[in-house]
Amino acid sequence: MTRKEISVVLVDDHIHYRNELANLIDSFAEFVVPWQADNGKHLIRQLAQQALPDIVLLDINMPEMDGFETAAWLHAHHPSVKILAISTYDNQKTINRMLSLGARGFVLKDVEPVEMKAALLEVADR
Repeated sequence: MTRKEISVVLVDDHIHYRNELANLIDSFAEFVVPWQADNGKHLIRQLAQQALPDIVLLDINMPEMDGFETAAWLHAHHPSVKILAISTYDNQKTINRMLSLGARGFVLKDVEPVEMKAALLEVADR
């Protein structure tokens, strides 16, 4: 079975981490990272000019517009876009809040590459 390329947009204010993660995700045959954003406000501006992605890989702690606000906005304005939250925060309250705001999954920033791919595939299939 051949899967289409699934577009993943990364939203994270740490540019070096975001670029490395984009390179990793681009290395997976099923996925492509067409563009990236620094924070929620930047994502919203970019969405006005770019095609909607299939998945937004969304950091929680960002300046200007954090992951919670961004998830709520995405869920309200583009409910077809699937959200996978990513963070260093590993507590149930944070995870539950992101899930209640529309995220379909949650991974830690130190996730192994094979686990990242599995999480993306799982979110894409939901």
